[in-house]
Amino acid sequence: MPEWKQIRGNLTAISAGSRTNVWGVNAAGNIYKFSGYDDLGTSPWIQIPGSLSDIGAAADGTVWGVNAAGNIYRYAGDQEESADQWVQIPGNLTRIAVGSRTNVWGVNEAGDIYKFSGYDFLTPSPWIKIPGNLSDIGAAADGSVWGVNRNGNIYRYTGDQHNKNHWFEISGNLTASRREPHRFPLKTLRHLAATTGRPCALPSARPGVAEPQERPGSSSGPVNTLARASAEGPDHRADSQ
Repeated sequence: MPEWKQIRGNLTAISAGSRTNVWGVNAAGNIYKFSGYDDLGTSPWIQIPGSLSDIGAAADGTVWGVNAAGNIYRYAGDQEESADQWVQIPGNLTRIAVGSRTNVWGVNEAGDIYKFSGYDFLTPSPWIKIPGNLSDIGAAADGSVWGVNRNGNIYRYTGDQHNKNHWFEISGNLTASRREPHRFPLKTLRHLAATTGRPCALPSARPGVAEPQERPGSSSGPVNTLARASAEGPDHRADSQ
């Protein structure tokens, strides 16, 4: 029977790229990296400058995050030539997932799905819009991508397998909790759906209901998460129409 060991600390979002690359954020938006030692004297967590609401870490050391205003950042604190801990990437997301340096995905407030093009400042946008609608998403180093919509329906991405529907529905129902503005004990949870799937239409937030549009607005810096401003969502590339 699987066992869980509680690690000291308090986080509202966590991402594990590997045993040695575990990152999290707390309710205040503070960012932490796991030291590698469960019972380190003062704390097993090392605070990293900046403020984020969601974070994604990969096995190759890549780390991305989004703040409360939806601004997107890639961690550059491990690069000697970088003067900043975080490099802002154009766009606006509420959830982000990182499988590797080349497999970065996210969803915005409206549920629109985006894949990173691999180019930070590509014009008109570094993000490629993918058909469908999800509330949370997960990406792996081998290119696998899974997601859930607002109804808890589960999908695996098959758009790279010449599937015109882009997504394959897996039986089951999962939800990813929103980051509420209060503290939760740090407990790492994993959900596994080991059931057969069936072909389906594109994942949608609410069947039969039009998807909401992105909201234009202003953006704020990586440490200014108290601002309630929203920023314009990432536009899909011109060639992805």
